[in-house]
Amino acid sequence: MTFSRQHQIPVLIRAKANMTVQFEGESLTLNALSKQFPPDRCHLYAEFGWRVRRLPVAREVGGFDVLIVWRKVHGEWTRFFLFSTFGGDVTVRSLLRAWKARWGI
Repeated sequence: MTFSRQHQIPVLIRAKANMTVQFEGESLTLNALSKQFPPDRCHLYAEFGWRVRRLPVAREVGGFDVLIVWRKVHGEWTRFFLFSTFGGDVTVRSLLRAWKARWGI
């Protein structure tokens, strides 16, 4: 993240559930944050069958967005997290398409 910030290169990377972020003045792990936004509180992107919530968060390196991505695996909702330094003009749908193009193979 630091390199991408210093060189103004936007990134979309996977994040670990135990990472701590600042959200609305509170310090919490991504796992704890995801409990505030279960699948039914996230937007459905039917193209992927995923439910996603994009939230502004911060760490020592600065502010960026986290995407809480819920997907069904064997009938159960499971989640993973993406950090994005792309601007708000880049839609969640575009970010998901890029992620699937790279990792959906």
